[in-house]
Amino acid sequence: MSPKPTSRDAIQPIDSQQTYPLAVFMRASGLGRHSMRVARKRGLRVIRIGGRAFVRGADFADFLTAVADQRRSANQAIVLLATTAEAPMQSGGAR
Repeated sequence: MSPKPTSRDAIQPIDSQQTYPLAVFMRASGLGRHSMRVARKRGLRVIRIGGRAFVRGADFADFLTAVADQRRSANQAIVLLATTAEAPMQSGGAR
């Protein structure tokens, strides 16, 4: 008897040239309802037409790039704060 497939087994690459019905996109990306809600609030574009919802692969790629850039900026800010906190205080500073 083979093991029961999990949602991770169903994850598939998202093609930037394709448009996916929302349910197909969620299944292919492995994102659940909560994660999709968070992604939409963070800028993932969902197109609604006639009561149906679609996600373009190109919009998902743009979203991932934006999330990566935000994290990179946040990590750089943390490193900057850490190095600034570790720097010795200069004598003759503000009075």
